[in-house]
Amino acid sequence: LTACLPEHCVTLAIGPGHGLQTKNGRLIIPTYACVDENPADDKPVPHAVALYSDDGGESWQFGSLIQEKSAGCQMAEIWGEEGRLIYCNASNENGRLVEAFSKDNGDTFVVSEGGKLTNTPSGNQGSLLSLPVQNTAAVRSDASCTLNQWLLFTQPNSAGMELRVYVNKTPSDPNAWTAPWILNRGPSGHSDMVYLGDGCIACIFETGEDESIDSVAMKIFFFSDIKPNTEDNTNGHPCMI
Repeated sequence: LTACLPEHCVTLAIGPGHGLQTKNGRLIIPTYACVDENPADDKPVPHAVALYSDDGGESWQFGSLIQEKSAGCQMAEIWGEEGRLIYCNASNENGRLVEAFSKDNGDTFVVSEGGKLTNTPSGNQGSLLSLPVQNTAAVRSDASCTLNQWLLFTQPNSAGMELRVYVNKTPSDPNAWTAPWILNRGPSGHSDMVYLGDGCIACIFETGEDESIDSVAMKIFFFSDIKPNTEDNTNGHPCMI
């Protein structure tokens, strides 16, 4: 990959979270490249970028760097009024997460202005998941809607003492994120989510009695369990792994 790195790139990092495979088969790994934009000040600037493969992983190439300063990032494929999009959120030093969209399968991204998602002092430790529209009147999702149109996002609070879940039913609007639902109270760090189907979601996360790096735990919950401004009381203590 060295020959494919952006010009003046000094380091490359991935994550957090997982990669994705789009409906058309493209494999995407969310990464960020630190670029030596001004050699005089010796302070490389991070920019989120998609690393992708269209041949099942045989070869890889980079898209264009997101222009705004952005580091640890995550990406998800969603469908909206404008068709299929790749959504990206990434950490930034100004206290909020950068949110950006790609209409060309991750080649280029346009940054959205504003937004509610904030950054933890240690950077983006969250997890991003796209899922179909859910039938909130029942546990099961609407079987007639299979396209991923909604987003879930997990992130510790600023003190790292809660793992919070946010929902966006209109991902093109960065101000549409709900107030958080507290999935775990106590030390919380990096997390990752997977959609199991029928409204069921599994979340694996760092936690512990004293420090968030003491152990790894998992909770399984339903989308219908998520109630903004409340705390999870459905599954008791998380299952330690």
